[in-house]
Formats: sequence, structure tokens, C-alpha cells
Amino acid sequence: MMNHNPSEERFRFEYLVARAVDGDITPEEQQELERILANHPEWQKDWKDMKNLQALLQDIPLPDLPETFWDRYWRRTVARVERGLAWILLLIGAAIVAGWGLYHLVLDIWNNPSMPVLVRIGVLILLIGSVLLFLSVLHEKLVVRRYDRYAKEVRR
Repeated sequence: MMNHNPSEERFRFEYLVARAVDGDITPEEQQELERILANHPEWQKDWKDMKNLQALLQDIPLPDLPETFWDRYWRRTVARVERGLAWILLLIGAAIVAGWGLYHLVLDIWNNPSMPVLVRIGVLILLIGSVLLFLSVLHEKLVVRRYDRYAKEVRR
């Protein structure tokens, strides 16, 4: 893949170098890398630096973490999952019960012939507005939480 655009060729060179250092380069890509290096001898230093860095990083011993670290990590992870699941189930159950209660409340008010029509319509509009407001606030909180730049800096 010979590019006439220098920035595209440099990008391709860096991609091939990364694949070569990771040991994932194909024979065709290896030939392409050699062609690029032949056309750009000034990039030879970058290639050698990357190979040297990879060799240095392979020689760094990774410390074995104590078993207590992993125990604490898994306890925290399991606790988060359990609490998250518990909150989800609690909210689903509350929504079902609240929905059932509101449904019967609206039916009782709507089917009550002694209640004025204007009051029945007012109660219905009040419930619809409350549900829409709740859903709007919930949606905003979920969207803001996802894009809040300061959420990670504030400890709760």
C-alpha cells in the first residue's frame, strides 16, 4: 500500500510498527513495512526505538499482587453488583405496585358518577403530568450522569 500523502504513509508506518511490535504482523505487512523504511530512512530510528522499548518492557517483572488485594477487589465488585441488582429489582417492583395503584385510583375516580367530570379530567391530567415530569427528570439525570465532567472529581 504505497501512499503519496506523507501523513497517510506515516500513519500506515505507525500502524505497521505497532503490529510488528505486538507480533501480529502478516508477511505482506512486514514487506510493506520494509518498503516504507527503505523509502524513509529517517523513520529507521523510530522503528529501532519501538523495538528497544518493547524489549525493555518485556524484561520488566510484574509484581504478584497479594491475595488480600484480590479478595478485597472481588468483595467490592460483588457488593456493587448485588446492590445494583437490588436497586433495580426494588425500583421495578415499586413501579409495578405504583402503576397498579394509580391505575385503580384513576378507574375509581373515572367511574365514580358522583364526581364532577371536570374533577375527573383534572385528576387524569394531574397524573399524566406527574408521570411525564418524573420521566423527564429521570431521563435528564441519566443523560447528565453520563456526560457530567465533574462527576469523577466529586466524592459522594
